[in-house]
Amino acid sequence: MRSTPYTMLYTVARIPQREDEFAWIGPLHPRKVFLFKLKNRTDIQIDNLEDIKKYRTGVLSGGSVEQFFINNKLSEYYHLVNYSGQLLKMLLMGRLDLIPGDPLDLAYQMKRLGSNYSQLEVAYFISDEGGYYMVANKETPVEILVKIQESLEEVIGTGLRERVIERYVQ
Repeated sequence: MRSTPYTMLYTVARIPQREDEFAWIGPLHPRKVFLFKLKNRTDIQIDNLEDIKKYRTGVLSGGSVEQFFINNKLSEYYHLVNYSGQLLKMLLMGRLDLIPGDPLDLAYQMKRLGSNYSQLEVAYFISDEGGYYMVANKETPVEILVKIQESLEEVIGTGLRERVIERYVQ
C-alpha cells in the first residue's frame, strides 16, 4: 500500500506515529479505544496501566494499540495476533482476558458472530487520540483525494453515517 500508487486502505487510526506515512481522508468516525473484558469476568479489575500486566491481553500486530503498549513499556505483556477478528474469538473462548477495541467495531463484530455486545464490558480506557480514517498512498493525486473527501463529507451530511452506526450498536 505504501509503495503502490492509487491504493487506499480503511479503517486506520490516525496517530502521530503514522501522520507522515499516508494521505488522510476523513475522519470516518471518532476514535475511542478501550480494553474490554467479558462482563461475567468480575475477577478482572484494572485501575491503572500496571494492573494490565496481570492479565492475558491480545493486541493486533502493527496496530495503534501495539504502539500504545510499546510506548508505555508494556511490550512483554501482550499476545500478538495477525487479524483483528481473532481477538474477539479468543476472548469469547477464554484464551484472552482483555482485548482492545472501539465500541462500534466490537458491536459490529459481535453481531457478525451471532453474539450480543452486552456480553462485553469496558475494563480500561486507552485512548481517544485522533480518529478513524481512510488512507491513500501519498502518490495519489490531490484531485482524487479532494473528490473522495468531498464525497465523504456529503455522505456524513446526509446523516447516513449515524444511521449505519446506530444499526450496529443497538
